[in-house]
Amino acid sequence: NASGIYSFTGLTPGVPYSVSFVAPTGYTATIANAGGDDTKDSDANPVTGQTQSVTLAPGENNPNLDAGFYIPSASLGDFVWVDTNKNGIQDAGEPGIPGV
Repeated sequence: NASGIYSFTGLTPGVPYSVSFVAPTGYTATIANAGGDDTKDSDANPVTGQTQSVTLAPGENNPNLDAGFYIPSASLGDFVWVDTNKNGIQDAGEPGIPGV
């Protein structure tokens, strides 16, 4: 739903299930199984988006298969150099300028 809550009902007991999560555009999956509280960590593999397989007993409810995503920070940068021949191109042997 709009709050991120999901559920699957009517599942067959004794059958292994896993949940696959797809990262929304611009998001990256967070680390899986971080910390000691399974109700608050992400269970999705950050590469595949899939949780481990879970087999439910009759009447069992497992509300702890969740996934965390974040928007990665952006960065930029490159190289500052002494343009000894003043041609505007990084030529081999032109040294970098430290501390810029």
